Amino acid sequence: MISKTFDNFFCIFSNLFCVLPTYLFYKDKNYHDALFVGMTGLTSFAYHLNNNKPDIISYLDRNSISNADYFISDLCVLNIGSYLAFYKVFNIRTNLLVIEIPLEMYSISYGNMYRTYFMYSTSFVLFCKFIYTRVKLKRLKKSNILILTIAVLINIIEIACFEWLQKVNNEENYNFYHSIHHICAFLSVALYFFVPKKFVYTEDRRLPRIMSHEYLNEQNIQVIEENKIKEEIIEEKIAVT
Repeated sequence: MISKTFDNFFCIFSNLFCVLPTYLFYKDKNYHDALFVGMTGLTSFAYHLNNNKPDIISYLDRNSISNADYFISDLCVLNIGSYLAFYKVFNIRTNLLVIEIPLEMYSISYGNMYRTYFMYSTSFVLFCKFIYTRVKLKRLKKSNILILTIAVLINIIEIACFEWLQKVNNEENYNFYHSIHHICAFLSVALYFFVPKKFVYTEDRRLPRIMSHEYLNEQNIQVIEENKIKEEIIEEKIAVT
């Protein structure tokens, strides 16, 4: 779209947008999802560095790194779906991952069409599970809906770039639109990170602060302990008088 050299490097380094969601998960002490997203970006970076036209390096086997990129990127999509559906219930999420791995390996070997159906259909089921649970528990707040809507809209742009735009005049357009696909994908993951969260506020009401459930539980325990201490002080004063 701009120039072959620019589009080529843009496609490679657009994978660095994975740093944003990786950092968010890491700060939340969610190392499972941080590692998943980080490895997805790193594998894609290596794939495009080796397989793009023109290529920058040629040390890696083109077919093997291509399969590795398909494998981790598809599983990352499914992993974010399980994050929304089950949040930090890693027992269930790990079992899902064990089921998904052999199916994903088979679909990559069988063909792209089967792989695409498997990824999109599984993601859709997990997304429906998330919506059903939130509606049933009446925990789908306006803030969650807003973030979710923006993330889905970004995903629509990403899918359009990946499934259609990059395939139109492939030689000229692939690298540019595939770069947009990378950026939108990682930005949507960063937004999905916030969807299961609870929103609380600092003393400055203008500054929203998003905390994990673990943090909120710690805060509740701290408040309870502080109330107990206050009650003990009041009882001691009453006893003295």
